[in-house]
Amino acid sequence: YQREGVHIGDVGILNEFGGFEYLFDACHPAAHPLNVGRVPENFKLLEIDHSHTEESPQEFGLGSHVASKYSRIRKARISGQPQIPGVPDEVGAGLSFISPNTEGAVLVLPEGGKRSDHQQYLKFYQYAEECARSWYDYVNGPKLARGVHNGSIYLVTGYDKARAWGVASFVDADPGSVSLEFVPKAPNSTGPPKYWFSRDDFTSSSSDADENGNQSGCVFLRGFKIAV
Repeated sequence: YQREGVHIGDVGILNEFGGFEYLFDACHPAAHPLNVGRVPENFKLLEIDHSHTEESPQEFGLGSHVASKYSRIRKARISGQPQIPGVPDEVGAGLSFISPNTEGAVLVLPEGGKRSDHQQYLKFYQYAEECARSWYDYVNGPKLARGVHNGSIYLVTGYDKARAWGVASFVDADPGSVSLEFVPKAPNSTGPPKYWFSRDDFTSSSSDADENGNQSGCVFLRGFKIAV
């Protein structure tokens, strides 16, 4: 699971930090490596037709970004050439971002990203409707004892993934004070490049990358929030 990240059919918990905690995958048998020792006793397989999966391998282009609505974030390339192999020309020596606004957020995808969605939404909906109560009994029962609130369980029908990403947000910043620089850096040993915010004035930022070259990082999830 750590190698590939989120799958369509994953059932998990949306935690208070905005993260997704994997429980099991509804579209794989109980004996599948993703599910061994993880499924409820009354687990039922969700059988889907994978030909109804819509995929866009280059949904996000090299050096792209996604900004929050009304944040008015402007992007520019930092002058110079990268000295690190594998960095896209669209990123070059790095990317800078500024905003005149007092609040906003930006997601940076230096190497782009892919999108995958399953179109048989009714199948997922009916399956979730049938299994919802047993999922909460399982998660809050003696084995896991998570004590999650109603509406915390999520069934994944689609995702956007990337190998490398950075995210920054700002609230109550002075107008015109927000400035970011997102630049590449060499890996600790061999492997693809990493990226980080070398400058993040009046923002909170973080970044990460898959060291094995896989697009395993989920930046957006789509699916059903389950409530009973």
